[in-house]
Amino acid sequence: MTAVSLLPVDSWDSHYDLNLDYHLLLSQAAHSHRKIEVAKDALNKVVEHATSLQTKLDAYYLLHTLLVAACVPKEMGQLLNTIVDVLGALGENVPVANVTSEDVSSQVCSAKLQFQSKSNDELLHNYTEDSKDHVTIMRMYNILANLAYIAKPKLWPYFVARWAQYCLKHKVACDNTPGTLCHTNLSSAIFFRLTLDFEPMQACIAMHKKAYDIGLQVGNTSFASTHQPFLIVRQLHAGTNLLDLKEELECNIKTIEQYCSFPLVGMKLRYYYKAVLTLIGEESSSLSIEHDEGSLHNQELAYVESKMMWLVHLGFYDLARHMALRWKLLHKDNISKKIAISPLREIYANFYYGLSDIALRRQKNVKKKRLPEKEWLNVVINAAECSEWNFQNKASLLLAEKLSSSSKHEKAEVQYMKAIEESRSSHFVHEEGLACELAGMHYERLGDITKAKELFQQAEDCYETWGSAAKIRQVQKKIKSINLKQP
Repeated sequence: MTAVSLLPVDSWDSHYDLNLDYHLLLSQAAHSHRKIEVAKDALNKVVEHATSLQTKLDAYYLLHTLLVAACVPKEMGQLLNTIVDVLGALGENVPVANVTSEDVSSQVCSAKLQFQSKSNDELLHNYTEDSKDHVTIMRMYNILANLAYIAKPKLWPYFVARWAQYCLKHKVACDNTPGTLCHTNLSSAIFFRLTLDFEPMQACIAMHKKAYDIGLQVGNTSFASTHQPFLIVRQLHAGTNLLDLKEELECNIKTIEQYCSFPLVGMKLRYYYKAVLTLIGEESSSLSIEHDEGSLHNQELAYVESKMMWLVHLGFYDLARHMALRWKLLHKDNISKKIAISPLREIYANFYYGLSDIALRRQKNVKKKRLPEKEWLNVVINAAECSEWNFQNKASLLLAEKLSSSSKHEKAEVQYMKAIEESRSSHFVHEEGLACELAGMHYERLGDITKAKELFQQAEDCYETWGSAAKIRQVQKKIKSINLKQP
């Protein structure tokens, strides 16, 4: 900073190279010491005075990394428009205004078909083009996608689809790295957002993990950070051991706090951390987990989703249904703003709502504001038709609960057994435990104490594997109560 201050007033004309080097060094040093405004000012001066396009592009890349890490939506939107102009100058005309939801869907479907026409070998090993222009354009698309995720979320799938099509057309890998990064980056970006929610959950986790690791390996922290919350929430959905998840989350959150970067990612991870702690049965933590009621829409959805999960699993059905209705309002608002939302979110919201609604009706706790049964049930059933692995167990469990509440006991029992077996087959140990527990409660209501106890013990084993001490305590209370009823 002192070196820059000592340069003469006309230094950009008289000492251009020296000035350029000092400002770039200043931006890097300021960023590492968390002086974001100083770093931004230095980079903006480089952009203003640089005489070569490549120098400006390097500054844009550093500037976008700063803005994403600090999460400044307004400035991110301004830089996004600049990047669109740069792409236009390079021959890639990317529209921003007047892009309809139909345009977004068409672009994504087109990219998806192009991906499906390629073999794995083509995707992973056939990226040999290293033209400087192509690499530069790919780099700009990378910046565009990262900025759009916060600044223009409804256009995010559109930009990523354009990026993917450019990659496939010119056989060039992102950031001039091997084709593996290009494949991981683009396929996860498009398909996880819009279609890969219907691939086996464990495969989604593996690809997110790979994308996260590669992002760190090549120094693209903004790309790696976008995969962190996806990776965690899918591990929650897959029934990953909660103690392992707790350790992973603590490490990630502390890293974000240490470097004061990616605050929105950190906020999401705290919500998931709260869910994990609650399910484990721990009430305290050294980490702050407060919810900001003024948070952005995307963070609000993450907060509601994480809370719905632990409320349903712990049997707080009234609050869970309230959270599900709150999610519906947020979802409706996103639709009105034409902001794309992963189908996975809608499926789980309806699954949790359905379980809560049935449980409350069974308790005669029926409120005026209810969603039509067909609305939430059909969402889950339709999802099961697309991916039996991920969702058939959930559809079967909802049907079992519905039939049980309607006193159609024999049909309900068939569905309960299906839900248990399907959960076990898909390795969703937490949902296997939930299905066993709800089936046990069904048999207990019918007076079949032996069968109920057997199912509760199975549920306890599942919850032990999952690492949920809170659920183990609940099931043990049920078993103790049943033992008192037995002669």
